[in-house]
Amino acid sequence: MPSVKKLQARRHIPSNTPKAKRKLSGVDSTLSSRPSILLALSWYSMGLHKGIARYAKQANWILDASMTRSLIAPVNWQGDGIISQLYGNTNLFRFIAKQKCPVVNIGDVKIPGIPTVRSDHVKLGQAAARHFLKRGFKHVAFCSRSNRKLASVQLRGLSLKKSIEAAGAKCYGLYWKGSYNYGDTNYNKAQFLAWLGQHIAQLPKPLAILAEHDEVGIEVMQACIQQGIRIPEDVAILGIDNDTLRCEFAPVALSSIDSNQEMEGYEAAAHLDLLLKGEPVQEEPILVPPRGLIKRQSTDIINIKHPHVRAVLKHIWADYSQPINAKSIATKVPISYRCLHDAFQRHVGHTMAEEITCQRLKKAKHLLVESDMRMYEISSACGFTDDTIFGVVFKKEAGMTPAQYRQANRVD
Repeated sequence: MPSVKKLQARRHIPSNTPKAKRKLSGVDSTLSSRPSILLALSWYSMGLHKGIARYAKQANWILDASMTRSLIAPVNWQGDGIISQLYGNTNLFRFIAKQKCPVVNIGDVKIPGIPTVRSDHVKLGQAAARHFLKRGFKHVAFCSRSNRKLASVQLRGLSLKKSIEAAGAKCYGLYWKGSYNYGDTNYNKAQFLAWLGQHIAQLPKPLAILAEHDEVGIEVMQACIQQGIRIPEDVAILGIDNDTLRCEFAPVALSSIDSNQEMEGYEAAAHLDLLLKGEPVQEEPILVPPRGLIKRQSTDIINIKHPHVRAVLKHIWADYSQPINAKSIATKVPISYRCLHDAFQRHVGHTMAEEITCQRLKKAKHLLVESDMRMYEISSACGFTDDTIFGVVFKKEAGMTPAQYRQANRVD
């Protein structure tokens, strides 16, 4: 793998005139004037590709996706810019080192002189902790089989641990000491599953596990099945990335945090465009926050012993879009409002009113990004009494108006 110094040495200030503008014999002038951008990923992600493609369409780029099938860098490639993933692919490192054009990288590897876009790993860990704590889990683990030095492994695990332990619960680490890299032919899956199953069996139950990504989440599931451990009754499992092909066709449908890979791709393309125009970009990694958490069967359980709190939580999750409040929801269970209020706050960590607002805002964020509904329509669909109150509550929680949130998170 080329050294950091070698990769740094080839950096240069790009010209405002892309190489693609050179006149090519027999090539239409409208095509030759468009920047040619290579998509050089170490592993293929539909979300990343989709985000890059959306920006490429806006910027009128020619997007070279020839590497997506073989992952083999083209020979004698000539173009204007590259969006890459410099991870675990030595040949890709060598290829990038030889190029004389701007590069933006996606992922954990940070090379001085090359802007980097990646997931906000801290927020991913925090989102998982909120999900588990709200379901009453007192024992939580983080599972990884990748190199522990990776930022994604370190930060996701540490963020989960801090959030869980701050709430008075226990957090464990399931870090495999074996060797694994993407495409590693020496990876022994059977050995990993046997090791993982033995360690999970020894941990207290009920247990919630955050996997470093969806693929590992399914392996956690397979290890539990081999040990006769029930999912989610004994072990609830949460993945990261929301790869629907993996999550929805797992042995038990896998809940997952949407890390917003589409926005990662879009941001990487946007920053490459700045470089092509000779404009400066920030040295620190550009962090993309998660889009949300998609609940499926693997975490569909509430481990709260108090029966009335558990019942009220289920009512809130089912009816938050209706005109309910803490007082009306309290009538669903046969204890006084004061007793229920205190029990709810003790077991969940916040009030019933805050839980109702939390669910409404979560739905609102989803609709703002995924639909073209108007603000008053979203307000009504999420259970707010009017769009003015919706706007005030949303800005207080998110730090921006609903319209600003939509603009910041939409990539089309």
